[in-house]
Amino acid sequence: MTDPDDARGETARGYDALAERDGDGWESPWHDNPLQRHYSWPATKAMLPELADRRVLDAGCGVGDHVEWLLDRGATVVGVDASEAAVDRARSRFDDAAAAAFRRADLTEPLAFDGGAFDVVLSHLVLDHVAELRPVFEEFRRVLSDGGALVFAVVHPMQYYEEYDAVETYYDAAAVEVGWDDATVTSHHRPVGEILNALVGAGFRLDEVAEPRPREEYLDHAPERWSPAERPQILCVRARAD
Repeated sequence: MTDPDDARGETARGYDALAERDGDGWESPWHDNPLQRHYSWPATKAMLPELADRRVLDAGCGVGDHVEWLLDRGATVVGVDASEAAVDRARSRFDDAAAAAFRRADLTEPLAFDGGAFDVVLSHLVLDHVAELRPVFEEFRRVLSDGGALVFAVVHPMQYYEEYDAVETYYDAAAVEVGWDDATVTSHHRPVGEILNALVGAGFRLDEVAEPRPREEYLDHAPERWSPAERPQILCVRARAD
């Protein structure tokens, strides 16, 4: 069994390496990665509420790929990430943006924010790296104002089940290693019910669940992945802080 502390450290180091290498396309989880640009992010941002004058926590911000979009819609953004190298890259990209700030933070540890500090928490393809979801959801609930929105996307459990030998059954949780050349990160498969039960148990009310289809542009950039995308590869969720 993978030790959670070891897995978190390996994942942070993996993303440090990816941030320093600054690859593109399928060589990186950021930038022009077709899965992000033409599949997961369009579906995720469609779930976000009105952002004008809202305080947004970008939980797992990486190198800040979504921050400009959030700022353009009038949000004040704080981005946190476990990768120091990714946070440094994000800071350098937005050093002139008064409404954006970044800091290193591990989502599995208490966040250094007051209760109710944010109106929206966004977490895009990050929570797969968390072994135990409920404590993270509880911390998101703490830093959200009453009625605030949590919007997140994870890799759909069916994708892990179909693609990784380490996932023996859909119903059982399992850790899988995902690699980009020399960078390795740990992700966690769990059934949809486990994800949603952790969310509700942490004090959220479920608003919407989506298993989106990719946009047509995904076919142009990743034709070999179009057929597998006929089954869900992404799970998007919006919930409210009760």
